[in-house]
Formats: sequence, C-alpha cells, structure tokens
Amino acid sequence: MEKNEGRQKKLKNSQIYILLSVLTGIFGFAFGCKFGNRKQPYNIQIAEKNRTQFILLNQWMKLKQMGISLTDYLSEKGYRKIAVYGMSYLGERLVTELQSSDIEVAYGIDERGVEIVSDVKIYLLQDDLPSVDAVIVSETAYFKDVEPILKERLCCPVVSLEEVVYEA
Repeated sequence: MEKNEGRQKKLKNSQIYILLSVLTGIFGFAFGCKFGNRKQPYNIQIAEKNRTQFILLNQWMKLKQMGISLTDYLSEKGYRKIAVYGMSYLGERLVTELQSSDIEVAYGIDERGVEIVSDVKIYLLQDDLPSVDAVIVSETAYFKDVEPILKERLCCPVVSLEEVVYEA
C-alpha cells in the first residue's frame, strides 16, 4: 500500500510540475507577444529605411559611373536655387554634389537644427523659410509626411531625392 501511495504522490507531483510548466509557457508566450514584439516593428521600419537608402545610393552611384549628374536633371526642371530637407547622410551627399555646380543650395531644413554641422545654413521646419525654386527631400521615408507641410510653407515644388535620382 505504501508503494501505491508513493506512486500516487509522484504522479500528483508530476502533474503539478506539468501544469506549472504549461502555465509558465503560456504566461511567457503571452508576455512575449504583448511586450517583446514592441521593438520588432520599429526595427523592421529602420531596416526598410536603410534598404531603401542603400538602393537609392546604388542608383545614384550608377548614374555617376555613367557620367550623369543630378545637376542636369535639376537644371532641366529650372531649379537654380534649392533647399534640402533632411541633412543626414543623403542630404549631405546632395549638398556636396551640387557645390561645384550652377545649382545653389540656399539652405537645409532639419529637425536637429543647430546640432548639424554643414556647409549650408540650417533651418527648422517651423522657421521662416526663404523662397527657393524647389525643395529636395532627402529623407525619402518621410516624404509623404513632410511634402504637404513644405508645400504649405513654400510656394515651390517639393521633390523626393528618389524622384531626382530615378528620373535623372
């Protein structure tokens, strides 16, 4: 009889351990779904932005290798004096490319403002922006968000750098 009670006790303990394991697994899964997944969409968004910028830079490099300059496209459109929205990597590359051309980069626009070291004056979006022939948005991931704001603030075309590179 003691053997039978011992087996029942072991079986009961095993069932308790299994139940606790299952509950722990369910809790861990639920917790992971609720809180662990928060970073993933942001990381995916950043990865997609970086992929888009890489592809854009690759196309830009192809144009340079074929002897095609973005200056030609901007001149054909009649853009002689421009502003660049987004003064990170792509914006700085655009400013550098246009420095030795007949296209004047009048200023840059960036939310980081005075933190940016650049060859051009930097304005915040809410500042009074001097008139230009066009604004080139280098932050292509945010183009749809910033285009209507820029069009409202300035009476000129607002063009994505992506459009400039792929139509040049």
